Parts: sequence; C-alpha cells; structure tokens
Amino acid sequence: MSAWIRQRRNRSVPAATISDWFKPDPRIPRRDEKFVLVLECLYSAAALPLSGTALTRWKRLRSAAYAEARPVATTEPHARTQESPRVLHPDGDCVTPPEVGSEQHVGITALRRDIPTFVGRGAELDRILQAALHPSTAAPILAIDGMPGVGKTALVTRAAHLLTSQFPDGGFFVDLHTHSPGLAPAEPFDVLATLLTDLGIAPQYLPDTLETRRDLWRGRLADKRVLLVLDDARDHGQLEPLLPSGPGCLTMITSRSRLVALDGATPVSLDTPAPEDAAAMFYALAGRDVDTDRDLVAEIVHMCGNLPLAVALLGGRMAHHPTWSVATVAADLRAADDRLDELDTGQRAVRLAFTTSYEDLPPSQQLLFRQIGLHPGPDFDHAAVAALTDTSPSRARKELDVLYTHHLVDEIAPGRYRQHDLLREYARTLADRDLSDDRTRAFDRLADYYQRTAFTAISHAHPAPDRGHRSPRAPDPVVTDYVSATVWMRRERPNLLACLLAAASRNELHRAIQLANAVIGEVRLYSNWQLEVVGAQPLMIGATSSDEHPIQTMITAQGVGAMRFLSREYTEIVDALQKSLATHTELDLRTRGSALRALARVHSAAGDRPAAIEALEHALALCRNGGQQHMEASLLNTLGWVVHLTGDYPKATTLIETALAISREHGQSSGVAAALNSLGWINLLTRKHTIAAELLNRSRDIYRQAGNQVAEAFVTCTLGWLRFRTGEHQQTAIELTRALQIYRDLGNLAGEAFALSNLGCLQHLTGDTPSAVIALRESATIYSRIANPAGEAGILNTLGLIYALDGDTTTGEAIVRRALNIHRTIGDHIGQTEALSNLGWINYLTGETVTANEMLCEAVTIARRAGHVASETEALRRLRTLRSEYP
Repeated sequence: MSAWIRQRRNRSVPAATISDWFKPDPRIPRRDEKFVLVLECLYSAAALPLSGTALTRWKRLRSAAYAEARPVATTEPHARTQESPRVLHPDGDCVTPPEVGSEQHVGITALRRDIPTFVGRGAELDRILQAALHPSTAAPILAIDGMPGVGKTALVTRAAHLLTSQFPDGGFFVDLHTHSPGLAPAEPFDVLATLLTDLGIAPQYLPDTLETRRDLWRGRLADKRVLLVLDDARDHGQLEPLLPSGPGCLTMITSRSRLVALDGATPVSLDTPAPEDAAAMFYALAGRDVDTDRDLVAEIVHMCGNLPLAVALLGGRMAHHPTWSVATVAADLRAADDRLDELDTGQRAVRLAFTTSYEDLPPSQQLLFRQIGLHPGPDFDHAAVAALTDTSPSRARKELDVLYTHHLVDEIAPGRYRQHDLLREYARTLADRDLSDDRTRAFDRLADYYQRTAFTAISHAHPAPDRGHRSPRAPDPVVTDYVSATVWMRRERPNLLACLLAAASRNELHRAIQLANAVIGEVRLYSNWQLEVVGAQPLMIGATSSDEHPIQTMITAQGVGAMRFLSREYTEIVDALQKSLATHTELDLRTRGSALRALARVHSAAGDRPAAIEALEHALALCRNGGQQHMEASLLNTLGWVVHLTGDYPKATTLIETALAISREHGQSSGVAAALNSLGWINLLTRKHTIAAELLNRSRDIYRQAGNQVAEAFVTCTLGWLRFRTGEHQQTAIELTRALQIYRDLGNLAGEAFALSNLGCLQHLTGDTPSAVIALRESATIYSRIANPAGEAGILNTLGLIYALDGDTTTGEAIVRRALNIHRTIGDHIGQTEALSNLGWINYLTGETVTANEMLCEAVTIARRAGHVASETEALRRLRTLRSEYP
C-alpha cells in the first residue's frame, strides 16, 4: 500500500482524479482505503491551484474524506467513539478531521411535515417536552405507544417541530414500517445505511456489519445534539442498534406495542382524546364552523370512538364534499351495518390499520382476539375470557397480557379489560367468518359462566340455591365468600344484562329467563328478597296521620333500594322477555310460567304494580294448570306483597297466608320465613303490633337457623321499627344497632348503608339531630361508593328534609333538589315522588305556597301513575295541610 501511495505522491494530481479515488480499488484493503484517500488529498493539495472552483471542490472532497477517515483511525472498536483521529498534514502538523455537519451537513432536518389541524393532547405534549428539556438520564428515550390510529405519529411530529431549536445538529424521522401494508418491517442494518448516508457518508464506504454501522452512527453523534424520531417500531431488537448514545440526543419512538424490554425508556401511553378534542379535530379537518351542529358532531365522534384516524378520515371526506351536511354524515354512520366501511379511504382505512396489527399476532392470539369480539358486554376479566375460549384462567391471563401489550385491549383496572368500540366491531366481523357452531359454543360457555357464578354469588345470602342453575361446563366460580360475591355481582351486572339481551335476540328463552333471574336476584345479596324485589319500600316512621303527631315528625326512611338503581335496565329486560314470550308460542307451561314470574319481578322492581300483578296472576294460573306447587307458593307470596302496595291489605293477607300454607306443606323453610316476614310487615302497618311481633320473630328465627344473616338483619330492622311504634325507643336503637353490626360483620356495604339510614332517622325522631346527620351522610357516602344512585338519592331526600325541619331550609332544599336530579336521571318514579313531596313541604315551610302546591300535585300524579300508595298518601296529606291553611 505504501508503494501505491508514493506513486501518487510523486506527481501532481488534479481534483477530478481525486474524485475518482473515492471509488473502491480492489488493490487496497477496504478498511484502510478511506484513510489513504485522506492522505492523498492532503499531499495533492500543494500541487493544485488553491483558488476559485478548484479550491471549493478540493475543500468539499477533503471534508468528506476526513469524515470517512474518522472511524478507521484505530483498530479498536471501543475507541471509535472516544476522540477524533489525528492525521499528519503534509507540513508535519497534526490536524483533526472536521466534525460531521461542519460543512454541508450542519443542522440537517429530515422531520415529517407537521399537521396544521393538530388539536388537543396538551398533557401528553407537556410531558414529552418536559422530558426532552429536562432529561433525567443521558440520551433520553421516549416511547409513545397506543392502539392503531390513536395519533401517535401526529403527536411526536408536533413535539419534534416544537423541539427543533433545542437540537441544532439535526432532526431525523425514520418510518420503521412495522405496519405499512405491502412493506416488510425495516431492518436496523438498512435503516443505519440511510442515517449514515444522511450524515454525508458515501454509500460505498458504509461498514459491512450491523455492529460497525451502529458504532459508526453512535460515534458520529457522540457530542452532537440530534433529535431522532423512530416511527412505528416493532420491538426492542429493531430499535436497540438505532439508539444514539450521545447525552445531547433525544429519541422519540412510536409503537403499537408497549416496549417493556426497552431499558431506560420513559413510556407515554396514549388513550383516545377527550370528546371535545375529537370534535375540534373534526371541525378543523371538515372545514366547518365550530358552532355548526354541535350535538351531531358529538354523536359522529362518539360513533368513531374518538379515534383520531377515524375522525380524520370522516372530516377529510367532508372537506372534499362541500355539499355534504353534518346531519347526513351522522345519519349514514348511524345506519351503517359496518362502521368500518364508512371509514375506508384506501391506504388510510381504519380497518386496514387494525388488520396490520391483527396479522402480527400468532394464530392462537388471533383466535382469542376474534372470540373476544363475541363478548356482548362492556368489559371482561380473565375468568370470563377463560370460559369464552375454553382455556384455563391462568392461560387466559397470559394471552390477554399479550393483546394488552399490542394495544388490542385496554386494562381499565388490574385484571379487567375492555376493547375500543371500533376494535370490538372489527373483532366481531372477523369472528363472523368462523364456523357458526364454534361461535355458538363460545357464547354458551360465556353465558354458562356468568349464569353459574351469579347464582353461586346469590347462594352466599341464601344457603340453598337452585342447583339447576349451574352448568358443569363453566369454570370454577370466582366468588368464595359474601364480600367477593357482592363485589362480583356489582361489577358483572352489565355483562349479565348484555348476555341476557344477546340470548333473547338468539331466541334462547331458557337462557334469557335464567339470566333475568340472576340480574334481579342480585337483591338477595343485600336484603330480604320478598321486600326488596319490589324496590325500596318506604318505612313510614312516626304516626300514620297528622292528628296523632305533627307533620314535622314524618320522615320517610329509604329502604336499601338494591333494585332501584337498576331502573335504566328494566325496560330492556322487559322488552327482551316479552319479545321472547311472543316468539315462543309453543312453550310448555312451566317455561312460560318461569318467564312470566321473571317478568313480574322486573315490573315490580321498576314500580309498575299493575303490570306486575297481571304477569303474576297469569304465571300463577299457568303454574296451577301445570301442577307446579313449589313455584305456586313463591308466586303467591310475591303477588301478595305487590297487592299490599296498592293498599288492599285484606287481599294481600289472603294471598300470603295461602303461600305460607303451601310452603309449610312442602317443607320450604325459606318460603315460610318470607311469608311470615310479609305478614308481619302488613300487621305492623295495620297497627296489630302483637301479631306483627310474633310473626317477625318467627321469621327471624327461621332465617337465623338457616344461616341467612342478611335476611335476619333485615327482619331485625323491621322489628326495630315495630318497637318504635310501641314506644320502646331504647329497644329500637338496640335492634337497629344489632342489624348494623350483622351487616358490617358480613362486609355488606348496602346493608350497612340501610341500617345507618334507619339509625339516622331514629336519632332525628328522638331529638338527636347532629348524630342523625352524621349517620345519614355516612349512609349516602356508602351508597355512592357502591354505585347505588337510588340509595344515595333516597338518603339525600331524608337528609334534606331533616335540615329543613331543623330550620336550615336553604341547605335542605339544595340537598333534596340534588336527590331529585338523581332520581330523574335513573328514571326512578318512586324517588321522584318522594323528592317532589319533600320539596313541596319545604316550600310550604318557607311560605312559597304556589310552588309548594305545584310540587305536591306533581308528586301525587307520579305516585298515582306508579301505583305507589304510601308515597301518594304522604303527598296528599301534605297537600291537604297546605290547602287547609291556604285555601
């Protein structure tokens, strides 16, 4: 090699010839060629006219040669990034090759174009900018992950442009094509070739191995401030060779996967933007005024799941169709059989984005993704997925974690998952391609699981559940005690309802009936079934007429109300059951009777007494014709209870006494206890206190012997108010405290709230208003915590009236109005009656007689329409008092 150098040194070399020397020469080892060329340039410089075009060309060649020489100045790989090589100048001085970017590469910017319609993401942007400007480590790395189409690339692009001034040595945007249709994911070897070429390295001088390219890339950026964006990354293996090590560099990565193996990276997980931001994006892209059709735009972005890609596609289509109206787009999307078809514009289709993620999965997880699409409810846990996929819970948990890592499901709580609406729709369309029998078996396994576990949960309140409800195909229950049973039922109620509606739509009436009984049967976990199946029956505390006690002492204590907070679901259940009954005209008597009984329970819980009575009488007739006496007792007891709510106590008593006799004849202890409880309550209302005490004590003894502590506690509360009616106030407190302790020992939060409400009312009636307020506020807090809005509103009703009766009418009215708003929101007519009645009375106390009259009249109307005698009677009593004073 030295002879080759001397040959060129002994003659003048023109610049054009020097250019030719940058081409590979087979006579010279490749790793030394760049350094030789540097020397040739230096030695040849003295023979060139150093002025004009020649000088400019020579300088350009010299800079390129120095740059190429830097990594081969030493044979030690680890030394390549330490310091620049020293090169001997022809004059004998040592010179240092110029740094990358000192000539034509200074401040190179290769970022993607920023999007002018970018909106929202303020919190995420702030987090990225703070991490970039105030890094906690050298060479900070930000890993932005999220589901397909959530706007990761747009976010990092905006952040990169905002940070450009902080990185004067350049910015690079690299698309790694992990999910680009028709393209293979970029390999780091090839990506490094592009990056190094951008730095000015000629392609023919690129190193031959991934490791040397990586070292060269890191060496060039060792003391630079460069911003690197790596978009659509696959995994740690693809990324690691591309990461710069220079402390002044920042790397931002986007990926559909959570890059858990990328050490030192700061994760930023993106959810869909807020609805108002999604709407703003739609307006900006569609070119419409922000004041145009706000409600319709809100509906459009909601149907898009607030997914930025979907919103952008619809908005962009509108921009290109100025004649389209927002109303038309909303109507088309609303009517679409497949929303994903409406979000298809070729290579930017939402479906295509989902498909590229789906195809990344191995076959077993593709099957899991499709089967999750068969789940009809809003969310799910690993136990439900285990039933759906016919696998073990531990295996389901591992598979779900993979989908979570790929952002194909979201984890909304530890071990609990949901899918974005559009992803769910995509999964369902994929599942539709599977065999019909496979889909049916998967749904049956899921419904079996929910049905079996629901009745297992209920059994913790009633020790003798109907074993016929269980299915050997379902996995082991996930409830093991009373506390886990109540938690599971509250959490899974929406899924039970969804499976019920799905079963009804598939004409599976037997399944729909059992799931309806499971949903309504939730109340068994909270209190006595017979009392609570009809909703929150008020306990009238104090006298039954204003002649015996001043009206100010009349307080309505809300029952536990475990069913009333299901009010928004009643209509759906009723519709599903009625449609199934109408479809299955050939049903046997027992099945039709079961359906009617379930229907009656739903009507009762919703407060529709006439409909409940009609369904119960029809079911009773079918039951008698079919000889189903074990069902007859239960139907008679329920019918008697509903009839008593209409004020017909004699008829109610006859029905319940017949139920009691049948239950005794067949040895049904739970039926006997329920009938005794109902009869005891009716005798309490009719002031037959001695008989009521005997019946209630016998009922409580049976429940206690059976180990049904929930029902025992409820009967104990009723006995407490019986003591109050007979003037035994101290004994009342003892009974109510005993019930409270039972509920607390069980961990029954709904029961605890109920007992506290009773204690609070007692404390107020006995003159201890401060203690009453504390107890009632604690009760309302518990109801709020367990997501029982009707229970919370009922307590607020009572609490507001107490404030008003104690002289603070302003606070009292505000609290009752809050209760009224809750009752209206959930469609609770009984609660609305009580709130309006209380507001009317508060307005009476403040002299607002016109308003008081209007509210009391409205309360009477609603109570009468709902067939709720107790609430109607109380509102009428107050109305008469008002009109007697202000005729």
